[in-house]
This record gives sequence, structure tokens and C-alpha cells, in this order.
Amino acid sequence: MKKLTKSILAMLMMACMLFGLTACGGGTSGETPTPTQGAVDPGTENPEATPVPTEPAEPKEIVTIKYGTHWVNGLDPHYTDEVTGEYVMAADQREARYAAEAAILEELGVVFEYVQFSGNTTEVLLQSVMANDPVCDIAVIWGGAEDDVLSQNVLQKLDDFAYIFEDEEYSWMFLDKLYGNHYFLTDVVRFIPRWPLVYNVDLIEDAGLENPSITFQNGNWTWSTFKKLLAELDAYYANEANISAYLTDHRFAELSAMYSAGGAIYGVDGLSVTSDASKKAMAYIKELIDAGLMTEDNVEMGTDFDPSWTVNCDLFRTGKSCFTDHADWLIGWSGGTLAAGSEVLGVPQSMGIVPWPRPDEMAFDSEEYRQVMTLGDSVAVLKGVDKETTELALKAYALYTKTYYTALAGVDTMAEYKESRMAEEAFTNFGLDIEHEEYGEAILECFRYLSNAVVDGSDYADMLGFRADFDTIAGKSLYSVDGYASYDVSIEQYLNVFSETEEEMKALLSSGKLNDTIAPVVSTIKEPVAVPMGTTMKDAIWAEYIQATDSIEGILSFDSFEPIFTSNDTSHTTSPIYDAKVTKVHSEEDLKTPGYYDRMFRAYFYDSFGNKGYKTISVIVYDLDNKEKPTVEVHSQPMFLSLGADVNNINWIGSVYNAAIKSAVDADGLDLSGNIRADLSTLDSSTQGTYDVKITVTDYVGNFTEVIVQVIVE
Repeated sequence: MKKLTKSILAMLMMACMLFGLTACGGGTSGETPTPTQGAVDPGTENPEATPVPTEPAEPKEIVTIKYGTHWVNGLDPHYTDEVTGEYVMAADQREARYAAEAAILEELGVVFEYVQFSGNTTEVLLQSVMANDPVCDIAVIWGGAEDDVLSQNVLQKLDDFAYIFEDEEYSWMFLDKLYGNHYFLTDVVRFIPRWPLVYNVDLIEDAGLENPSITFQNGNWTWSTFKKLLAELDAYYANEANISAYLTDHRFAELSAMYSAGGAIYGVDGLSVTSDASKKAMAYIKELIDAGLMTEDNVEMGTDFDPSWTVNCDLFRTGKSCFTDHADWLIGWSGGTLAAGSEVLGVPQSMGIVPWPRPDEMAFDSEEYRQVMTLGDSVAVLKGVDKETTELALKAYALYTKTYYTALAGVDTMAEYKESRMAEEAFTNFGLDIEHEEYGEAILECFRYLSNAVVDGSDYADMLGFRADFDTIAGKSLYSVDGYASYDVSIEQYLNVFSETEEEMKALLSSGKLNDTIAPVVSTIKEPVAVPMGTTMKDAIWAEYIQATDSIEGILSFDSFEPIFTSNDTSHTTSPIYDAKVTKVHSEEDLKTPGYYDRMFRAYFYDSFGNKGYKTISVIVYDLDNKEKPTVEVHSQPMFLSLGADVNNINWIGSVYNAAIKSAVDADGLDLSGNIRADLSTLDSSTQGTYDVKITVTDYVGNFTEVIVQVIVE
């Protein structure tokens, strides 16, 4: 087994810590070059030359473009911590952004004003567009919110501005058409897929097998080669209970396999879940599972049959798996941990990376052979921003983004940026052992291949809201649970779940109408919720207890209120892929008997766009004819209160010493903890001493009991 040098170990561990503490990929630590102004070589001066006066250039008109985000700390280089006054952004990134700001000012006369969204991105964008006052000209949309924002129809189509991004310096920023039009941009340069295939170099070498990166370089990295390698690893480590050949997460293995075969969930050609390539890839994943060569940990049966989130990464970094599909934001941590010595072997180990293998019949250089890239945050332009401003904003965005990266590395082009960063990204940020004396060069070449491959073949299922349903169908078909057939059968059976959504979205976007997708927020304004015995759901004065507020329409009337008794179905989904079985827990009969009914019903409210919000309500039913006083049990020991305590926030009921009252119930045994009132006029917490305090406990009818309790302030 090859050992890493101490210097490499130290660098990896330091990189691991830095990677975990930064919000985005870093750059070089050197200063950004500053152009020299008015420099003259004295050896070439002509002393006889007479300077020709030049006309001063007309000052450009400065235009402010608002650049909005949910996290201004990561966008605004001028942002400082409110407490310390220190800059939040790393110095090299800050200087690169200053250079980008200077470039758009000089070339376009544009300055950026960085806008922090005041609340949830989807609500802020919708409210501003509906008010015909866009909150910003360029909007950052956090990853996963794109579906909601598109559903609101608040984004401009960017097709008319495609020419701005034709140059290869900018083309990577302009994302593919979705539902027939361009809407989104990206400013993130990716070097690897979001969940690339990584491997433990030493575990494979110890088994006497060829290194996967070498196999890829030789052009032999195919599905059958991968399967054969896994079988050999499985056999070699058969007696090692803690080491698996390929312990992973099927959700990301299946997507990578689909792209390697030319398929997709929702790619550049739209919805592709039923393509032959996608079906073939899923059949291959099924082969690996059935052969016991691809395993998962802690599969949660009965939900959507998915493994615990990133548990495969946790196990890989402790040396318990030869291969895994690894979350990219955790790779640096895993590389550093392995280099420091795994839990299993207690010695340093190396991590390598390799593209996902291709189908055997596919040529290495086939255009169909792709590596999947899913996106994080995206960028868009809101409706209501006029055409002239949109054009200028997009030009500024393109120039700013390109300048930021090139200034960060001290180069002129994006190609040079990527190449100059290649080794540092692979080693420092992602913990790959490119220094390995035997395989380091091959690992770096695989990293370089991935870096150039991820710009094509993006999958937009996460952005468009298709991913969750797809993962459920795929997971249950792979493991044949809940009556699911094989993937090729199941995906055809539930294709309407995707196709209907796609058609509805296309119709909405083509309509041009704004669409409120934000559900009302339902809250209790008075607790506990208590109604007299014999009340009906229809007659109860729920407005005394419940309120619904819509982000657009304000407080909703009770005309849109619908109470529904709760059931044992926690998802309350109507999607056919979940097959929810509903059994009622509560009913109208409960309102005829005194008692406390936990989570009795859901209070649903609908806004004018049909959005549904709810809150689960617990209800106390009391006897209106009750004439008996409450029963109050006082602790035998006095209650102790700290000197200077806030007497308005005392919890009078609870355990001995910390409270005065042990229990308080009405004649039917209903808890009256929320109906305790104290006369504070006799209690002075600023002075030590013993005080007698009168406590009044009132039931829901109005019957009350008074007791005197002793409080010691010390």
C-alpha cells in the first residue's frame, strides 16, 4: 500500500478544513494584478517630440443595476460583519470582484447595487413583480426554487439576448431551453459533477486490480468492465465485513448511468425518463443491485425507499467502500480523512476519481457519452425590467462574471482559468491524490476530462420539480417494493405524473399571466383552542383562535376556511405513486365529549389562486354546564426565584422548587395550565425574602379557584 508523505497529509487536512469553512470555491491567494497607468520607458522617449493635447473623454452616464440575492454575504465584496466590521468574503475573491466591478464600470458605465431579499426568494420575487416594481434587475434564485419561480411566471424569456453569450467566454453561463425558452443563467464554474464516482486507490491496489483511472485512460472503462471489477473486489473483501465493493446512493448512481448511456430525467431535449437509453441504464443499475455488487445503507422502507442522505459518503471516508457516488461538497473532507488514516485500516489512504463508465457498445468519443451535471443556484431576470435595462444588465452580468474568474487566477480567458486551477482544485478543494507516485497523473487526467465534460448534458430535473417523484418511482422499481414492476414498466405507468406537469407548465408560461404559488400561512392567534361540548365544526367560532395570512392578499376571510379531521396519513398527497391509505382519527363525535383532542383537525385556507395552507389544530372540548371549581394541587415546598428575575415570565406550574403548582384541572380532568393567573402586586423579585402570592386558576366555563403559594427570592 502506498503511503502519503507527511507534507501531503498536512496539506490535505488543511485543505479539508478550509473547504468546509468556505461557502464557495476559492481562488489563488496572490494579489490581483493592477494595470499600470501612464508607464513610459525612458529609454524610448523622444525629447524633441511635442506632446499633443487630447480632448478629455466625455464622462459615461452611470447606470445602477440591482443585483438581488438571498445571501448578500456571498455576492457583495463590500459586505462587512455587523459586529466585527471585518470583511466576510475571502481577500482574493474580494479583489477579483473589485476588478470585475471596475470592468463593467469602464466598459459599460454600470455599477452593481447588491440587494438582500427581505424574505423567502419566491415570495419576494412574486410580490415585487405583482406590484409592478421588480425588487432587482438580476435575481439569484437558490437551487431548487426554480420550479416555483417558473410556476409564478415572473421571469423574462431571455431568447432575444442569446447573442450576448455567443462567445465561448460567456456561452457556459447561458443555460439550455426549458419548456421551449431560455430563462436561466449560471455563474458557477464546475470542475466535477455534483455526485462524481470516486474510489479508494489503496483498497483496489491491495486487491491486485487495475486502477480505474488507468482503465479509463486505456479506453476500456465500460459497464461490463466496472461490473467485473466490482465482482472481483466483492470476492476479495468477502471476509471483510466492513468493506463493500460499491456502497452508494442509487439516486445518483442511476442518474450518472442514464447520462453515460445518453439518457436523462429532464435534459437538453426535455423529458427523457422513457428513452431507451434511460431504461437501459436503469436495467444496468438493477443488475448491480441484484448481483449484490451495489449496496446501500439504511434504506428507509415504506417511505420513498431512499437511503439516508450522504451516509454513503460517511462510510466511504472511513475506508468502508471501494467506490461511491460522492456529494461534491463533501469530497474534500473525505480526501483529507482518508489521507489521515481510515477507521478500518488505521493507515493513510488515497482517493481517486473516474468518469462514470459507458455502455459497452458505445464508442469512447461518442457524443452520447456524457457526465451529468445538476445545478445549484441560478440567475434570472424578472418581468417588469424594461428591455434596455435587461440588455445592459445581461451584458454587465456576463462581463462581470468572466472578469471575476480571470482576475481570480490572473489569466485572460476562461479556458486558461480552468486549466490554471485544475491541479489546485483537484488536490486542495477535492482531496484527490494527484501526487500519488504511480496513479497521480491518471487521476488528474480523469479530473481534467470531467472538468471539460460537465459543461454539456445538464439535467434540470431538480430545478423543475421532477426529481422527487422520479426518485420514488426509480427506487421502488429497483427494489421491487409496494407492488412496483421493473423500471421500464413503472415509468410508463406513471409517466403522466411528469407529462401532465410539463404540459401545464408550458401552457402557463405561454399564457403570460402571473400566478401566485405561495400558500397562505395559517397560525393560532389564541391558545388553547377550546369549544363547549355539543359544538359543531360549522358553528364553532374558529376566527377567535385561527388566522390565515397570504403574502399577496393579506388576511384571508373565513369564506376560504375548510376544516378537515386529521388522519394517519402524514403526507396528504394526491400523487398516485404514493398510494396513501387514509384512516380518520377524529370525527364530529369528539365534539360531544369533554376532553383534549390532540391534532383534531387541519385548518385549511385557500387564496384566490387556489393555493392551500393549513395548520393542525388541537382542541379542548369542555362542559358548558359544569359548576364545579377547578382542582389545584400546590407543591408542599415553597417555590424559589432568582434575585432580579422577570416576574412576568414565571412558569407557575411544574416541578417542585421551580414552580408553585403541581397540577390544575377542571371537573372533567382537563388541563388548565394555560389558565393560571398570579397577583404580582405582592411579589418583589428585586429584594430577597419570602412572599405570599395569590394564584387564580379559571376553567373554560368561568369557574375559578384561588390559592396562596409561597415564593422565596434568593
